[in-house]
Amino acid sequence: MRLRLRRSQRMSGLMSKTAVFSLEARVDISDEEIAHIKKYKMGQEVLYAKERIAGSSEAKLSSIARNLASAATALTVRIDDLVRGTKVECKDILEMMAVEEQIVSACQTFKSILASMAHFDGEEVIELS
Repeated sequence: MRLRLRRSQRMSGLMSKTAVFSLEARVDISDEEIAHIKKYKMGQEVLYAKERIAGSSEAKLSSIARNLASAATALTVRIDDLVRGTKVECKDILEMMAVEEQIVSACQTFKSILASMAHFDGEEVIELS
């Protein structure tokens, strides 16, 4: 499995131009791994979900922490999203960095799930030292 990330930016707004940062993520997986996802109906499984920090608790956070927390606003990553490719737009670089970290973490979980699916109906030998 390989994770491909593409970062880009564009200018947005009619009067006041502001930068919008985009992160595209997609995994390259084998036909066998795709077959496992279909066999076990795992495509809609959520690998990562983060809700927005709301209300007064957000007001207590520092500016940087608020930016990092807002990066996770309603971000949900499903297995199918990673296989097809997903795009997230962010208002600043800090937000994009936080989203990227979450997607990498979701892919690590996904890799573990794929390894587990590959070993059903078979045997796995683990060397312990």
